[in-house]
Amino acid sequence: MTSASRKIPGLIDKFVFRMKRFASMSAREKYLAIGLRVRRILPGVPLPIPLPFGGWFLARNDYMGGAEMHGVFELAERAFVSRFLREGMTVLDVGAHHGLYTLLASKRIGPSGQVFAFEPSPRERKALRWNAGLNRCKNVVIEGLALGDEEGEGGPAVTLHRDLHIGTCNADEY
Repeated sequence: MTSASRKIPGLIDKFVFRMKRFASMSAREKYLAIGLRVRRILPGVPLPIPLPFGGWFLARNDYMGGAEMHGVFELAERAFVSRFLREGMTVLDVGAHHGLYTLLASKRIGPSGQVFAFEPSPRERKALRWNAGLNRCKNVVIEGLALGDEEGEGGPAVTLHRDLHIGTCNADEY
């Protein structure tokens, strides 16, 4: 018996073991297992994950994306915001980042409410737009501004490739 023919039964046993373990997983665990496998091959591709409040979130390969994939990102904060928001409210999401709280607010306040999401970073705003579009948030307005105590232009923010001058507006006058 050659060494290659001895390895085949071991590989088959390993494969059968993995398939049984996969079959015993919940649907969410299966989805995440496949998603993590895809992420190893395509690390720059965001993984759409279901949110507990009914939306979808494009989890990038970063801390927030990983924590959200495993359902542990800011649970107490989200519970507080969810209890606080009511149908028809107007919400300002200042520093909206990828839009997790924008999505939560959009769902909680419904079509009669309005969410204004402020995100000055073009990269983060792009992720915010993707998440809002994925969830068909018609009650969300995305602004590429920072909020401050006066209108104008903020100092340069350093990004990976260039200096970025950020427009600011006064929240009272918005």
